[in-house]
Amino acid sequence: SRASMRGRHLSMAARVCARRLSTRPKRVYKTVSVAPRRDEATGVDAYAVLLDGRPLRTPARTVLSLRSRALAHAIAQEWDEQGTRVAPHTIPLMSLATITVDQFPAIREQVHSGLLAYLKCDSTCFRDPDAGPDLRAREEAHWDPLVAWFNGEFGTRLTPTTGLDLSVSQADLEAASDRLDDLSDAQLAALDAVAVASKSLVIGAAVVEGRIDAEEACAAARVPENAQIAEWGLAEGSHDMDEVDMRIRVGAAGVFARLAALER
Repeated sequence: SRASMRGRHLSMAARVCARRLSTRPKRVYKTVSVAPRRDEATGVDAYAVLLDGRPLRTPARTVLSLRSRALAHAIAQEWDEQGTRVAPHTIPLMSLATITVDQFPAIREQVHSGLLAYLKCDSTCFRDPDAGPDLRAREEAHWDPLVAWFNGEFGTRLTPTTGLDLSVSQADLEAASDRLDDLSDAQLAALDAVAVASKSLVIGAAVVEGRIDAEEACAAARVPENAQIAEWGLAEGSHDMDEVDMRIRVGAAGVFARLAALER
């Protein structure tokens, strides 16, 4: 019967959920704190997150040294709020910090090049040639101010298009490249996270530079989807989950960039 089949499906889903929960590492620490320390690599004053008095380490087994006390306390709070098992998706600041410490010395150039590639096909510059009044209004309201801001901040001359190709000159790429060079590893890691989530260097830069917050960034990144939802309704389990995932990733990246910039 349909009822029994539904029951079996729910039971299977429950077993899958249970297996996923069981694979999460157990919380083996009781206390979380923050303490000052001297970074061994740079010799500068920093802060460490302590689990039961022992410094937190990255996946590469490097002690996580943070020059921002505010960021250290925020990461400590992520670990302190864990239950009996550690849920990786609930420690996004820690994830960004470990990427910055473990990976960025080797991948910064690759990330830099990838961000410039986003500029060549930035979602905020492509306008739907068949857009109706609602979508057109959304594109202009969310994207036009950001593109104008980006041009002024990065020294580019991006012009929105309804075609298949975005005209990005070598001068535009060089200007954007120079501006990216000025960013710290933490800022670039946060920018990359937002750019990947939103398919837009413009939106990522606006978040990292404090031009817009996470809510505004998600609205800008989801202009076509939100126009479809307004016309056809929300597809539960699809549109809503995508939006939640984006809000978490973009929100964490914005907080990470702001806190990392506070070196005391």
